[in-house]
Amino acid sequence: MDVQQFVEALSTCSNSSLEVLDFMSSNLHGSLPESLGSLKYLESLGFIKNSFSGPLPATIGNLSHLQVLDLAFNNMMNGTIPESIGQLSELRASLFLESGVVHGKVDCKLMNPAFPMWLRNQSFLDEINFSNVGISAAIPDWFWKMSQSYYDWWFTVDLSDNQLRGRLPSTVNFSVGAYVNLYNNVLEGSLPLWQNVTELSLADNRFSGPIPLSIGEEMPNMVTLDLSRNDLIGSKPASITKLKKLVSLDLSRNHLSGTIPRLIMTSTIDFSNNNLSGQILRFMCSQLSSVSWLRLSNNCTRLFTLDLGGNKLSGSIPEWIGKNLYVLILGANRFTGSMMMMRMVPDIKGCM
Repeated sequence: MDVQQFVEALSTCSNSSLEVLDFMSSNLHGSLPESLGSLKYLESLGFIKNSFSGPLPATIGNLSHLQVLDLAFNNMMNGTIPESIGQLSELRASLFLESGVVHGKVDCKLMNPAFPMWLRNQSFLDEINFSNVGISAAIPDWFWKMSQSYYDWWFTVDLSDNQLRGRLPSTVNFSVGAYVNLYNNVLEGSLPLWQNVTELSLADNRFSGPIPLSIGEEMPNMVTLDLSRNDLIGSKPASITKLKKLVSLDLSRNHLSGTIPRLIMTSTIDFSNNNLSGQILRFMCSQLSSVSWLRLSNNCTRLFTLDLGGNKLSGSIPEWIGKNLYVLILGANRFTGSMMMMRMVPDIKGCM
C-alpha cells in the first residue's frame, strides 16, 4: 500500500476528526506526504516497522493535538527532522524516532549532526528515544534541565549509538524505575549518581576517575548497571554491596585495580579486562547461589589461591590453571582428563 494515497484520501474528508492512526508492521511504503499535516485532530500517529522512505514532512508541525509520535524502524527514512516538530507542544507519552533494527546494521539517519533544538518546546515528554540517529554534538545543559519542569519527570531516555560529547550533570529528575541508555557515545568526565534510575548503561564512552564511593546509598534501586569500556580507575567502592536489587553488573574493560571485590547477590557479573589481583574468595560460590555468569578473565597475573570446589563444573582441566598457584581446590566437581600439568608446577599444593 502507498501511504501517500491513503493519507491524501483521508485529508479530503471534510472536517476529519480522526484521532488515532496506527499501522504497525503494515508493509506501507513511499514517502510521508505533506497532506499528513491536514489531519489536525490526530492525537496518536504510529507507523512503526514499515518501509517509508524520504524525510519527515514539515507539515508535521500542524498536528497541534498530537500526543504520541512513533516512526521507529523505518530503515529508508532519511534527511533531517524539520524544526516544525517543535510546534508539537502536546506530545506527552512518547517520541520514538529510533532507527534501524534491534540487531544488525543501521542505515536510517533522521537527524543532522546538531542536537535537536526543537526539543526545548516540549513540555510533557516522559520518553525520549533517539538511538542511532546520527547526532554528533555536545548535549546542551537545557536538555537535562527540561526534566525539572515535567509533571511526571523522565522515565525513558535512550540516546545510545550516537557521537554525543560532553559531561553529564550530577543530578537529573527521573521517574522511579527509569531506564537510561547512553551506550556508545564519546561522553566524558566523572560518573553521575542519578537517583530513581533502575537500568543504566554508560558503556563504551570515555568516563574516567573512580566509581563514586556513595553509589550504593545514592542509587539503591539499581537493577542493571553497565559501566564497561570506559577509563575508570581505582577499586570498587564498598557501598556497591548495598545495591540489593542488582541483577546485572558489568565493569569490564576499565582500569580498575585492587583485590577482586566482594560480590553481591547478582546473577550476571563481569569484571574482566581490568587490573584486579589477589585471591578469589571462598564466598564467591558459597554465598552467591544465584550467580549464573561470572567473568574475571584478564585480571589476575599474581593469583596464588584458586578454590572452585563444591560446584558442578565439568570438562577437562585447562593446562594454564596451575600457573603460579600455591593452592588449587577443585574437589566435588565433574572435571575429567589428566592432571599431568601439575608436574610443571612442583610447588603447588593441590586439593582435589
